[in-house]
Amino acid sequence: MKKELLIKFIEGKASHQEQEEVLEWAERDAANKRYLILLKNLSVMTSLPEDEAHKEEFNSFKETRLNRNNRTIFRWRPVYGRVSAALFLLALVLNFYQFFNTPSTPQDSFVRSDSLLQKARVINKLSFYTNKGVKGIVTLPDSSVVWLNSDTRITYPERFNGEFREVEISGEAYFEVRSNPDTAMIVTTNKGLKIQVLGTKFLIRSYEDDDEEQATLFSGSIKLISSNKRSRREIVRELKPLESVIVDKQNSMRLIRNADTLRTAAWRNGMLIFEETPINEVLKMLERWHGTEFIITDKSILSCKITAQFKSESIVQIMEIIKFCSPIDYKIIERQIFLSGR
Repeated sequence: MKKELLIKFIEGKASHQEQEEVLEWAERDAANKRYLILLKNLSVMTSLPEDEAHKEEFNSFKETRLNRNNRTIFRWRPVYGRVSAALFLLALVLNFYQFFNTPSTPQDSFVRSDSLLQKARVINKLSFYTNKGVKGIVTLPDSSVVWLNSDTRITYPERFNGEFREVEISGEAYFEVRSNPDTAMIVTTNKGLKIQVLGTKFLIRSYEDDDEEQATLFSGSIKLISSNKRSRREIVRELKPLESVIVDKQNSMRLIRNADTLRTAAWRNGMLIFEETPINEVLKMLERWHGTEFIITDKSILSCKITAQFKSESIVQIMEIIKFCSPIDYKIIERQIFLSGR
């Protein structure tokens, strides 16, 4: 099988006949499957918008964090700045080593990495996961592009060939959907909300540990479909550009006009923007952003609200700023941050 055709298939540019040829080749042998998955891993990782690490940073990181025994699985811990680019390269090298030095088994259709992206192949579906502190980009089979925030999973078929382009999401993602008036894309969240689109730009936030989920439209149009638990009927709402909808636990919808799209999508540019944001929401974002765990020892601080902007600051710098502008004190023990009042 020519590598050019495999890349064409991964990028969603292969014809129907070429897609059939690649899938038949992949099913023919387990080694073929693993090789196709590796190419897809490479495609995703090299598309992540991280600055290239300096050579000295890369060497320093490799010497201090990589076990000399190459068979040891590399476990990622959050680092900041340009070193994260080196981390992606290390994770990719280790993934390749693990694939080609692990015997095939009947269960090898599931591939897992404890580095930056976890990937699973179940029947004809692909699943990508970005760990806490990591962001990623995925190109769908129709060439639509999806930006993934930290702690986010996306699942979709290897190719779209049904009535709809079906995608599942858990976490937060920004979609740029390629227009196809004949086949709508249906994005289903982990909480059951469905977003129907033809071609548009929108953002969806639906984390497991959040009480609400939110959809924000940047351009084009989307249709939200939710099942109301109280009335047991479907609610359908069509959004206009710059509108946002918040869906609560009972699946009731609340519309926001003239939504603050700059703040909503700031994470795509590596920023966190808080404006009178309750401290519990701030802590959730920081946990996802930096992979830390917060432990509140004084519940009186839950009444605090934070207004601040962060970009490349370390978690220590962020906590110092929060301490300066609020009655909150902190203590860091390993990856846990204990909060108390002052």
